[in-house]
Amino acid sequence: MPFSVALPSTFVTVTYDSLIRMLRYVKTAERQAQFLLGQLANHPDHHLALRAHAQTQRNQTLDLFRRRITPFGRAFSEALKEEGKTLAELILYYQTNTNTGLGKPEIMAEVLAKVKQRRFRDMGRAVIAAQSDMRRADIAAQRTGRAAYDIESGAPDAAFWTAARKNYLFERLRTYSRCSSEIVSRQIIGGSGRTNKTINIIAKISATTGIGVIIAGGVISVLWFGFDAVPRELSDWLTFPTVESAVRATALTVGGLGGGLLARGVGHCMHALPTGVRVTGVITTQILFLALLAFLWTWLIGPLF
Repeated sequence: MPFSVALPSTFVTVTYDSLIRMLRYVKTAERQAQFLLGQLANHPDHHLALRAHAQTQRNQTLDLFRRRITPFGRAFSEALKEEGKTLAELILYYQTNTNTGLGKPEIMAEVLAKVKQRRFRDMGRAVIAAQSDMRRADIAAQRTGRAAYDIESGAPDAAFWTAARKNYLFERLRTYSRCSSEIVSRQIIGGSGRTNKTINIIAKISATTGIGVIIAGGVISVLWFGFDAVPRELSDWLTFPTVESAVRATALTVGGLGGGLLARGVGHCMHALPTGVRVTGVITTQILFLALLAFLWTWLIGPLF
């Protein structure tokens, strides 16, 4: 059968990569994000350090995941996203995105509500700052011997309220910037635990199907052939069917690794192209390699057995 090697190779590769994704990437990212969100709730003033840590931790988790999967799985992952985003890219994304960032009306309303809650605090700070400005003006006037305020402006009261209004506007702008930054930090930390839902669904189906087929195949083999069919002596293992199985297993490994390495190289060569084109190129390369492997097995290696 021409694809008796190609299909098992693809099946094993996809099942293994799916398991690693669900156990070592998705679960780890979610756990880390939940921990950092808890830290953010307890220490909101540390949001800048926490979001930087979340970005670094997510990229480290992604790199560790890619080192553990097969070459084809890594080629496919890099075709979807060549590398993790930098902190500056994440900040810009959540400041402008209309679905999950400040561009979303609900999130902007939350920012404005936070700013409104802090208006009395800002007013108090503005009055204190205006008083400081008045004291500095008095000290400067005493040193220079000049009048601290313009007599025509209405004496020091007018100068005080002018400074208070100016400082209040400054405090409000700073509060808006701080609230926006806090919301962006929360989005970055929460986003570090989110992964592609579509790929996760496919990975769950693949992992579940793969494990089910392996278990069912083992049970059916035992029920169909019985335990007596298992070789008892070394000479039984060296028969031609056993050697053929070993060669098939070797070909399966070559198909999974060699095709994945080739697909990864193609993906790197296409790094400047759109994501869809890169993914198509990687998958096409793997299919062509496995087709070539199946052809070689059918016409060159298979007849030897």
